[in-house]
Order: sequence, then structure tokens, then C-alpha cells
Amino acid sequence: MWQTVFQVLLLAPLIAYLSLQYYYNYWKRKNIPYVESHVFDFQWYKEPAVEFYAEIYRRLEGHKFGGFFSRFTPRIMIRDPDLIKHILIKDFDHFHDRGGVSFDKNEPITMHMFSAPGNLWKNLRTKLTPTFTSGKMKYMFSLVQECAEEICQVIDKRIKANSIIDVKDFSTRYTIEVISSCAFGLKAHTIQDGSSIFKLMALKIFSGRLFVRIMIITRSVIPWLKKIKFSILDKEVKSFFYDLVENTIEHRKTNSVIRNDFLQLLINMRDDAKQNFVMTNELLTAQCFLFFVAGFDTSSMAISGALYELSANAKIQKKLRDEIDEYLDKYENTVCYEMIKEMPYLNQVVSETLRKYPVLGALNRICVKRYRIPDTKVFIEKGTEVLIPIAGLHSDPHYFTDPDTFDPDRFKDPNSFPCRNAYLPFGDGPRNCIGSRFALMSVKLALVHLLRDFNFETCSSTRYPFRFERFKIVTTVKDEIFLKCSRK
Repeated sequence: MWQTVFQVLLLAPLIAYLSLQYYYNYWKRKNIPYVESHVFDFQWYKEPAVEFYAEIYRRLEGHKFGGFFSRFTPRIMIRDPDLIKHILIKDFDHFHDRGGVSFDKNEPITMHMFSAPGNLWKNLRTKLTPTFTSGKMKYMFSLVQECAEEICQVIDKRIKANSIIDVKDFSTRYTIEVISSCAFGLKAHTIQDGSSIFKLMALKIFSGRLFVRIMIITRSVIPWLKKIKFSILDKEVKSFFYDLVENTIEHRKTNSVIRNDFLQLLINMRDDAKQNFVMTNELLTAQCFLFFVAGFDTSSMAISGALYELSANAKIQKKLRDEIDEYLDKYENTVCYEMIKEMPYLNQVVSETLRKYPVLGALNRICVKRYRIPDTKVFIEKGTEVLIPIAGLHSDPHYFTDPDTFDPDRFKDPNSFPCRNAYLPFGDGPRNCIGSRFALMSVKLALVHLLRDFNFETCSSTRYPFRFERFKIVTTVKDEIFLKCSRK
């Protein structure tokens, strides 16, 4: 008996290993180009997402698509821009759901538009689109401008004591203040107080708790563990947002306050009896939570990334500042919505920043029905996660000459752009980023005010190349971004 037990114990690891090895030959059996992975290959765990997906993209060079493994799950990466257009636009009905994000009916705060599937996403998208029209942007412009002016005032006071500042920190403060004002109609006091409750909650959202990381990895290996309920978010974070939204709604109701902001639109949707779906308070809070999360690291990364590049490239900084001065003269020294929209070089600088520092390393889509890749005999099976490698495309010399160089002039003439589908800072198709215009407005407004008042230079404390955070969906610099700042 004991001999039999010993033999079983001896063979079990070998059987498990061989089973996993068979599983890892998934793409080989389907005769699809693939990046070879091994049972104990944890490379995806060691690298930031933006670097991991760029590396997979490079290793699949010469192929229009290819398979790979991530978190023990087979995924397929689409490299060819024309195929990307099919996935995101032409054949969207096969790929309308996202992968890589958590949507849990038992966790209401995750039921936001970014992760919502099928009809719920469609209803939310249709109803929320009016939030980001030109009219709404013009209204929110003054709110954003107040934040831009305030951040300049705080920096001005700071550099009198120390000219070396962390632009990552100030960009984060500005972004949180903008979102709090435009989404909730609240003053977060984050610009003045770098340790405000809003900033603390924002940092907690992206802290990447060890327990959550372990559960995500383990559930990828052992599917039945998905039945075990656990919360991705910290309880304090959830309570903060539920209380924030509930108290704000109650204040508006009690005091008959109506604002032309994101929260008000959601309140109107909830109270509209003609809606073809019910906007519950939980759904409402989830959309507010998304607005906060989507704008926090993304816009601050764009602002701080642009400031670094402008500091490292004095000629580009001067050219942009000259354009700012030119348009200030045109608009009688008043920064306005029309001015920001008209400035071509500002647009080029921001576009190039989003190319070099994409918000996401890759777009995720789930194949919702079996799909034949055009002009091939290859099928993508239902349930397969499809990756669109933004980081890889944006750093590919076939589409962007000398991709490591910061060159805004590559966006000077849109008609000469080598391949439109290779530049995807906000995604593409029906499920692109609904808030892209708002994000661009807040980033551009910050840069205009900062460069109008200050000069920026690299210094001995500036660390480059950047190190990026692991375990984060969005591209986030790990360290401070120190620059020397002086009055213009």
C-alpha cells in the first residue's frame, strides 16, 4: 500500500507538469505563430504591462498575428493595422466585450462602462455620450482652467524655496482636482494639500494589494476559484465613493442644486422614467468611479511625460512657448476654449507624448462568437482574449521613424501619416475612449498655463529612462519626475 502511495506522490508532479506542458502547446496545435512559453515562465509578472506587450509584439515580428500566454491563459495578439481595423471597427460585433478587466455583478462598483458587457455597455455609452459634446466641454473649460491657474500659483510659491519640483506629483494633484470639480462639483483641495483624502483614495485604488495579485493569478490557474467572491478594491475606497456620491446627490436634492456636470447627467438618467434600463444608485456610483479612475493616472502621465520631454528638448519647448505667446496675443492674453483647439503645435506635442507614453500597453477584447481571420483559415474561438498592442505599434520603426526620439513634427501633416491604425492613444471604433476630448482639453490647458509662466529643465535629480510600475493596467512612472522649474 505504502509503495503505491509513494509511486502516486512521485508521479503526480510529473503528470501535472506534462499536462501543463500540453496546455502550453495550445497555439502550436492550432498551427498559429506564437511566442513560446514554459510552465514556469513568469515574465509577464516581472515586467510592467507596457513593456511586456511591446516585447511580445517584437517577438512576433514578421507575422500579422500570433499567440502567447499571459497569466497561464492563451491570448492572441493582432499586429497588422488592417486586421486591427477589422477587430475594432468592421467586425466589432464579434469583439464588443473587453477582456482583462473585472466585471462582477456582485461587486456593483465594477459595473461601469469600461468593463460592462453587451447591452449594458451599449445603453451606458449611448446615454453618457452627451456628457462630452463640444457644448459640455466649453462649460467645463472654466472649471478646468481654475485648476490650471491654481497649480501655477502653488508651483510659483514652491520654487521660491526650492526650484527642483516633482512634476509627477503636481500633475497628479491637478488631475484629481479637475476630476473632482467636473465630475462631482466638489473642491478636493488636492492642489494645495498633496495628502488630501482624494489623493489618498486614488493611490489606494492603484496600490495593487498583494492579496489581489495572488487571487488574480491563482484564479487564472484554477478556474473554479472564480466562484469564490473577493473584492478587488479596498473596502475604504468603496465606502469613500459610495458616501461621496450619496452625500453629493442628497446635497443637490436638499438645496435644489443643478449643475451641468457628469454626476448631474447620471442623476437625470436615473430619474428619467422613459429609460429602457434602470440606472440604480450602484450603477451611477460605478460610472463616477470610472470617471475618477480613468482620468487619474492617464492625464497626469501625459502632463508629466510632456513636461519631461520639453525639458529634455529645449528647442521644442521654445517652439511651443512661442506658439502659446502668439495665440495669447491673438486672444488678448486670455486662454479660452477656441485658443486651445486652434493651436497646431500644442496638438502635435500632446499627440507625440501619447505615442511615446501610451495610456495602455494594449487594448483587450473578448471574442464573443467564433471568428475567421480575414484571408486565412485561422479561427479565433469564442472566449479567446484578443490583444491590440498599442505600446508595440507606437514604438515600431515601420510606422514611426526613430521611435525613441520625441518628435512632434511627425504629427505635423495628418495626411502624410504612415498608418492611421498604428496610432491608437484612445483606442478606436465604437468602444474607443468616450472621454478623450475631455482628457485632451485638461492636458493641453495644463501645459499652456505652465509654459506661459515657467521654464522647465532637466537636472541632476532627473531620472531617465523612466521605470514603470508593475501590476498596473495603465502606464505609470514608478519614481518621481524631478525637473528644475523657474519663472519665465
